Amino acid sequence: MTLLFAAGCGKDADAEKGSANVTGTAQTDGAEPNEGQKKDGTGQMEDGADVGKEDSEIGSGEGGKENGQQNPEDATPEPTQVGIPPVPTLTPAATVTPEISGGTDEDTRTQEEIYQDMIERSLLSAGNNYRVKKVLEKARNGENVLLGYIGGSITEGANASDATCYVTKSYDGFVELTGTKDKGNVSFVNAGLGGTSSALGIMRYDRDIVELSGKLPDIVFIEFSVNDWQEPTKGEAFESLIRKVYSAENEPAVVLVFAVFQSRWNMQSDYTPLGKLYGLPMISILDAVVPALDVEHTLDEDLFFSDIYHPTQYGHGIMADCIQYMFEQLDAAAADEPYTMPEKSWYGDTYEHVVMIDAARQDAVTELSPGSFSENDKTLGSYRYGEKPKTFPDNWMHGTDGGEEAFEMKLTCKGLLMAYKQSSDKKFGSVDVYVDGEFVMKVDGYSDGGWNNPVPVQIIKGREEAEHTVEIRMSEGSKEKAFSILAFAAGMEEEAADGGKE
Repeated sequence: MTLLFAAGCGKDADAEKGSANVTGTAQTDGAEPNEGQKKDGTGQMEDGADVGKEDSEIGSGEGGKENGQQNPEDATPEPTQVGIPPVPTLTPAATVTPEISGGTDEDTRTQEEIYQDMIERSLLSAGNNYRVKKVLEKARNGENVLLGYIGGSITEGANASDATCYVTKSYDGFVELTGTKDKGNVSFVNAGLGGTSSALGIMRYDRDIVELSGKLPDIVFIEFSVNDWQEPTKGEAFESLIRKVYSAENEPAVVLVFAVFQSRWNMQSDYTPLGKLYGLPMISILDAVVPALDVEHTLDEDLFFSDIYHPTQYGHGIMADCIQYMFEQLDAAAADEPYTMPEKSWYGDTYEHVVMIDAARQDAVTELSPGSFSENDKTLGSYRYGEKPKTFPDNWMHGTDGGEEAFEMKLTCKGLLMAYKQSSDKKFGSVDVYVDGEFVMKVDGYSDGGWNNPVPVQIIKGREEAEHTVEIRMSEGSKEKAFSILAFAAGMEEEAADGGKE
C-alpha cells in the first residue's frame, strides 16, 4: 500500500475557513467560551431527542458520577434553534498555571535551559507507556508504522508552512528518534480540519484516517481542547473517540494534545480526567508556554501566537518539541504493564462504535428517502492533500426550488449526530427536525459568520439502541431556500456498527 505523497499542512490562515489537511506521507526527509458555554456544545440549550434516559449512566470507578460528575441526561430543555455558536469574548479563563522555578528575580539559566524547562512542563502526564513503547519498537524493527493526527485548525497547520506545522515536525522528530528517516517505513496522516470539534472528529475518523491510509494507525494524537466548547455532546464525542481508537484490534497508542488560545484558555481541565482514566500521555501546551509568557517573561507573545487562535511557525515548533520530549521520556522509561480500557465511561460512550451515513454510505440505514433534498452541494471546504477533495462531498441538498418533500431516514441507533453546512449566503434557510414524529429542533443553515463550514448537532441522544425515524423538513418561511445535510454519525452497538461498515 502506497500512501499519498502530498503537502503536510495548511499553508496559511485560510485553514480556518473550512479547508482541511488529511495527508498520508512516507517522506524520507473558534475562541474561548463564556463559563456557561463550556459544557454546552453550541453555547445554547442542549438539543436532541432523549432515548433510554432511565438507563443512562455516566462514569464509574475513578470518575463520573461517583466523583460528582453531573449526568448530562438529567435536564430535558425545550428544543431550540441551533446555529453556529457566537464567538465569545476573550476574557482570561480560570485556568491555574503550574508553579515554576526561576521567576523574574535573577534567572541564571541559559537560554537552552529556559527553553528546555518550558518543554518539560508540557508533559502533563506520561500515562501508561506500554503502547507508545511498542510503537517505537515496531518502527525500529523496520515494520510499517502510521502516525495519525486529528483535531482542528492548529493540527491542520493554520499559519504554518507544510514543513513547519507541528504535525510534520513531530513526525520528523519521531523518525529521527527511531532511526527510520531513510527507511520509509513510517508515515503519517493529518486529519486536522479547521473550526471543527470532536463531534465531527468522531464522525470522520474512519473515513479521514483509516480509509485514507488503508490501515489502522499505530498512534493517534487527539487535539480538540480549543474547539470543543462548541461541541454538542458535552464531552461524549471526545471520550468516544478515545475509546474507538484505543479498542482497535492493533492496540494503538493514544496521546492527548492540549493546545492553547492567546487568551490562555483551553479545555484541559475537562479532559484531563479522561487522560487519567484511560492512562494516556497528555501534553499541555498551556502548561508549557503560559508561565514563560506571564511569569518568567522568557517568551514573547508575538513569537508564539500568530493571532488569537493559532501559533506561529515557531509556536508549531514548540508544540513539536513537546511531543518529542514525550517520546524521549517514555522511550527511556521502563515499560509499564499493558493497560486494559475500563468498561465504564466518564462522559459517555454512545459513539464508540460509530457509523458514518451519507449519500454514498447507507449500509447502517433501514430506509432512506431524500425527498426534496435530492441535489448535491459542491460549494464546500476542501481537504489539503492530493487533489483537495471536498470535506463532505456525498451530501444531500435542498435547492431553492427543491419542493416540500421531507428527508426521511429509518435506522437503529443509540445516538445520532448530523453535520450540516452553514453559509453566509442568504439563500440558505432553516429546517425542522423530527424524531419518531416529535419535533426536536430547528437548525439554521444561514449565518452571517458562516463560511460553508460543517456544523454538528445531536438529534438523538441516549444509551439504549432503538429503531428511530428521522424526518427533516424545510421550516416555514424557508421552503424556497436551500439547506445542505452533509452527513450523519450513528452510535450503535458494536455488532451493528461492524455490520454497517463497508
